[in-house]
Amino acid sequence: MLIRIIILIVLINCLVFSQSDQSVYNTEPGIINNKIGSLQNPSPDIDYVYVPRWHEFVTNTPSNMFGVISNSFTSENLHVLGYISTLTTALVITDPQTHSAVKTFFRNNKSLKNFGKYAVYMGDAKVEFGIGGLFALYGGVFGDNLALRTGLQCTEAVISNGIMVQLLKRITGRESPLKASSGSGIWQFFPNVTKYQKNQPQYYSFPSGHLSTAMAAVTVISENYPESNYIKPVGYSLMGILGVGLVAKDMHWFSDFPLACGLGYEFGKIITARNISVQESKETYNNLNVSFMPVFLTKGGGIDMLMSF
Repeated sequence: MLIRIIILIVLINCLVFSQSDQSVYNTEPGIINNKIGSLQNPSPDIDYVYVPRWHEFVTNTPSNMFGVISNSFTSENLHVLGYISTLTTALVITDPQTHSAVKTFFRNNKSLKNFGKYAVYMGDAKVEFGIGGLFALYGGVFGDNLALRTGLQCTEAVISNGIMVQLLKRITGRESPLKASSGSGIWQFFPNVTKYQKNQPQYYSFPSGHLSTAMAAVTVISENYPESNYIKPVGYSLMGILGVGLVAKDMHWFSDFPLACGLGYEFGKIITARNISVQESKETYNNLNVSFMPVFLTKGGGIDMLMSF
């Protein structure tokens, strides 16, 4: 039964996302006929690949958080905020029924008894830090700057996203299913810090840090490797399995997920947007033209260099 569910989720995501990405190749400057032109499909370990400085995964955190907040309330994104709010409200209303259905399903299937226990590991920040570390280690050892950048940005996304999620949890104070004193859990806004630390399941449900962390990592990896069409289908499939496991383990309600996914995605996009900014500056540099021509004077001559940009 477990294998069938996993195969079904992966198949659905592959069908949905198989056509969503087109192969994207970076172009970088090369000198052609005295002009700076472009070389297609360069090797990923060439020096011009933008790599964040080692400390930026910490020092960029304030700007990342500010960027997520400011972007959320722009006119272009207000409709997305509306979708998330509407979906969250609808799921809150149905949380008692959906949670009960998942619990019953898992309870009645012995093969799925430990499914939730192992599924929640995928959203543990340790796993995402480990993935980032592997990318960075590979990039450092083999001189692959693209892999090194991916590893550093994964770490940055997990840290920035984690701080934001913790702030929201401590503001909303929603009961998890494990400690729910009502159908869909009571919201105790701005709970006492000491009480929160001593009994976190009573306050930490909204939003889901596990799912948000996973989304941030998947977004960073997919943005750095846009030509790999399998990253999103596989990543989103694993996130679906993670979400069901979190509900089955009484850690979260389904309504904890929409905002979590939105936060993780936004952090990933903001962090990887720096790659595009650097690329655009290089494309501007690509417009530089250089030419040489002889110059003859009464007392000699020389070579004149002309530059246009």
